[in-house]
Amino acid sequence: MTEQHLVISFLNEASATVLQELTQFIAQGACEVERMRFAHLGQHQSGFMHIKGTWMALAKLEKQLEVLSRSQEGIFYVRTEAAVYKDPLVAYIVQVIGIYQPDTLHKVVQFFNTQELLINEIATTRYFTVHTQTPMLSIQSTVLVPADHSLAHLREAFILFCEENNLDAMFEPERN
Repeated sequence: MTEQHLVISFLNEASATVLQELTQFIAQGACEVERMRFAHLGQHQSGFMHIKGTWMALAKLEKQLEVLSRSQEGIFYVRTEAAVYKDPLVAYIVQVIGIYQPDTLHKVVQFFNTQELLINEIATTRYFTVHTQTPMLSIQSTVLVPADHSLAHLREAFILFCEENNLDAMFEPERN
């Protein structure tokens, strides 16, 4: 049978049992979690899931989600397809750390877009150093680099970008 895909996202109060109910429905319905992210954000919780299964399994899951979304606010789901890329891409892990500046994330995203890199994942954490309480920003991302891009040129541009913005960074191929 042909594999089908469903994306589920949710944002609700932290006390909600949505994650437990979703994972229960998925396990009972013979579906598989391809990818998932979950976090507590203040007084709320947020997450997304990429689910795969047969058409019938996802149809049953959608019925359960319809019922759940009536009792719990902030649940959304939509059918999707597996990602298909027309050109070969190579995954790179990028980590950027620097003193917190409100525009740093924007500059990093703009750099990726200017270099025609596809952002596959991105996550940020703001924290304070232990000894000086200096506000810091850490950005972890996975970008997809077109195989025909000059890696030497890309690395040089990235190093210059980081130097101009006083950022420490790592840019290396993903190794699985």
